[in-house]
Amino acid sequence: MNYHYLVATGLGVGKLPMMPGTFGSILGTLAFLLLPTDSFLIRSIILVIILIAGAFSSFKIEMVTGKQDNQIIVIDEIAGIWLTLTIIPGGIWFSLAGLLLFRLFDIWKPYPIKKLEKIKYGYGVMLDDLLAGLYAGGLILIVNKMI
Repeated sequence: MNYHYLVATGLGVGKLPMMPGTFGSILGTLAFLLLPTDSFLIRSIILVIILIAGAFSSFKIEMVTGKQDNQIIVIDEIAGIWLTLTIIPGGIWFSLAGLLLFRLFDIWKPYPIKKLEKIKYGYGVMLDDLLAGLYAGGLILIVNKMI
Protein backbone atom coordinates (compact mmCIF):
# COMPACT_ATOMS: atom_id res chain seq x y z
CA MET A 1 0.00 0.00 0.00
CA ASN A 2 1.21 3.48 -0.75
CA TYR A 3 0.75 6.82 0.94
CA HIS A 4 -2.01 8.07 -1.39
CA TYR A 5 -4.01 4.88 -0.97
CA LEU A 6 -3.77 5.06 2.84
CA VAL A 7 -4.77 8.73 2.92
CA ALA A 8 -7.62 8.46 0.40
CA THR A 9 -9.10 5.33 1.98
CA GLY A 10 -8.80 6.59 5.57
CA LEU A 11 -6.18 3.95 6.49
CA GLY A 12 -8.18 1.33 4.59
CA VAL A 13 -11.63 2.11 6.03
CA GLY A 14 -12.82 2.91 2.50
CA LYS A 15 -12.32 -0.72 1.54
CA LEU A 16 -15.01 -1.92 3.96
CA PRO A 17 -17.71 -3.78 2.02
CA MET A 18 -20.62 -1.82 3.51
CA MET A 19 -21.10 1.89 4.28
CA PRO A 20 -17.48 3.02 3.81
CA GLY A 21 -18.56 6.69 3.86
CA THR A 22 -20.32 6.28 7.18
CA PHE A 23 -17.36 4.44 8.68
CA GLY A 24 -15.00 7.09 7.29
CA SER A 25 -17.15 9.75 8.98
CA ILE A 26 -17.02 7.80 12.24
CA LEU A 27 -13.23 7.54 11.93
CA GLY A 28 -13.03 11.31 11.42
CA THR A 29 -15.29 11.92 14.41
CA LEU A 30 -13.22 9.65 16.67
CA ALA A 31 -9.96 11.25 15.54
CA PHE A 32 -11.41 14.70 16.20
CA LEU A 33 -12.71 13.76 19.66
CA LEU A 34 -9.44 12.08 20.63
CA LEU A 35 -7.38 15.13 19.66
CA PRO A 36 -5.99 16.44 22.96
CA THR A 37 -6.79 20.09 22.28
CA ASP A 38 -9.80 22.36 21.98
CA SER A 39 -7.86 24.93 19.96
CA PHE A 40 -9.86 26.18 16.98
CA LEU A 41 -6.60 27.19 15.29
CA ILE A 42 -4.99 23.77 15.64
CA ARG A 43 -8.14 21.99 14.48
CA SER A 44 -8.38 24.36 11.51
CA ILE A 45 -4.74 23.76 10.56
CA ILE A 46 -5.35 20.01 10.71
CA LEU A 47 -8.39 20.48 8.45
CA VAL A 48 -6.26 22.33 5.89
CA ILE A 49 -3.70 19.50 5.98
CA ILE A 50 -6.48 16.92 5.51
CA LEU A 51 -7.85 18.94 2.57
CA ILE A 52 -4.52 19.28 0.78
CA ALA A 53 -3.46 15.66 1.33
CA GLY A 54 -6.99 14.46 0.58
CA ALA A 55 -7.38 16.32 -2.73
CA PHE A 56 -3.98 15.17 -3.96
CA SER A 57 -4.45 11.56 -2.85
CA SER A 58 -8.01 11.42 -4.20
CA PHE A 59 -6.79 12.63 -7.57
CA LYS A 60 -4.09 9.93 -7.58
CA ILE A 61 -6.67 7.24 -6.76
CA GLU A 62 -8.99 8.59 -9.46
CA MET A 63 -6.15 8.31 -11.98
CA VAL A 64 -5.41 4.70 -10.99
CA THR A 65 -9.04 3.51 -10.84
CA GLY A 66 -10.44 5.67 -13.62
CA LYS A 67 -13.40 6.59 -11.38
CA GLN A 68 -14.17 10.06 -10.06
CA ASP A 69 -15.19 10.05 -6.37
CA ASN A 70 -14.61 6.31 -6.06
CA GLN A 71 -16.46 4.74 -3.12
CA ILE A 72 -13.16 3.67 -1.52
CA ILE A 73 -12.20 7.34 -1.07
CA VAL A 74 -13.31 8.41 2.42
CA ILE A 75 -10.83 11.19 3.19
CA ASP A 76 -13.54 13.56 1.94
CA GLU A 77 -15.93 12.32 4.64
CA ILE A 78 -13.17 12.75 7.22
CA ALA A 79 -12.65 16.35 6.07
CA GLY A 80 -16.38 17.09 5.98
CA ILE A 81 -17.12 15.82 9.47
CA TRP A 82 -13.94 17.53 10.74
CA LEU A 83 -15.30 20.86 9.46
CA THR A 84 -18.68 20.22 11.10
CA LEU A 85 -17.10 19.37 14.44
CA THR A 86 -14.72 22.35 14.26
CA ILE A 87 -17.52 24.91 13.95
CA ILE A 88 -20.08 23.48 16.40
CA PRO A 89 -19.98 23.55 20.21
CA GLY A 90 -18.11 20.73 21.91
CA GLY A 91 -19.69 17.78 23.64
CA ILE A 92 -20.77 14.28 22.77
CA TRP A 93 -24.37 15.21 21.90
CA PHE A 94 -23.33 17.98 19.54
CA SER A 95 -20.78 15.62 17.99
CA LEU A 96 -23.39 12.90 17.48
CA ALA A 97 -25.83 15.42 15.97
CA GLY A 98 -23.02 16.69 13.74
CA LEU A 99 -22.20 13.19 12.55
CA LEU A 100 -25.83 12.35 11.77
CA LEU A 101 -26.55 15.64 10.00
CA PHE A 102 -23.30 15.49 8.06
CA ARG A 103 -24.17 12.00 6.76
CA LEU A 104 -27.68 13.21 5.90
CA PHE A 105 -26.39 16.12 3.81
CA ASP A 106 -23.57 14.03 2.32
CA ILE A 107 -26.00 11.35 1.12
CA TRP A 108 -28.87 13.68 0.18
CA LYS A 109 -26.60 16.23 -1.55
CA PRO A 110 -28.95 19.24 -1.67
CA TYR A 111 -28.10 22.07 -4.06
CA PRO A 112 -25.32 22.91 -4.85
CA ILE A 113 -23.49 19.98 -3.21
CA LYS A 114 -24.23 17.63 -6.11
CA LYS A 115 -22.74 20.11 -8.61
CA LEU A 116 -19.48 20.39 -6.67
CA GLU A 117 -18.65 16.69 -6.95
CA LYS A 118 -18.30 17.13 -10.73
CA ILE A 119 -15.20 19.32 -10.28
CA LYS A 120 -12.09 17.43 -11.40
CA TYR A 121 -8.61 16.71 -10.07
CA GLY A 122 -9.65 15.60 -6.59
CA TYR A 123 -11.12 18.98 -5.65
CA GLY A 124 -14.74 18.01 -6.30
CA VAL A 125 -14.31 14.92 -4.13
CA MET A 126 -13.35 17.15 -1.22
CA LEU A 127 -15.56 20.20 -1.88
CA ASP A 128 -18.93 18.45 -1.90
CA ASP A 129 -18.25 16.95 1.53
CA LEU A 130 -16.96 20.26 2.85
CA LEU A 131 -20.21 21.91 1.87
CA ALA A 132 -22.18 19.05 3.45
CA GLY A 133 -20.10 19.63 6.60
CA LEU A 134 -20.84 23.34 6.47
CA TYR A 135 -24.57 22.68 6.04
CA ALA A 136 -24.57 20.29 9.02
CA GLY A 137 -22.57 22.63 11.23
CA GLY A 138 -24.59 25.65 10.16
CA LEU A 139 -27.88 23.94 10.94
CA ILE A 140 -26.65 22.94 14.40
CA LEU A 141 -25.49 26.50 15.10
CA ILE A 142 -28.83 27.96 13.99
CA VAL A 143 -30.89 25.50 16.05
CA ASN A 144 -28.61 25.95 19.07
CA LYS A 145 -29.02 29.73 18.84
CA MET A 146 -32.83 29.38 18.72
CA ILE A 147 -33.01 27.14 21.79
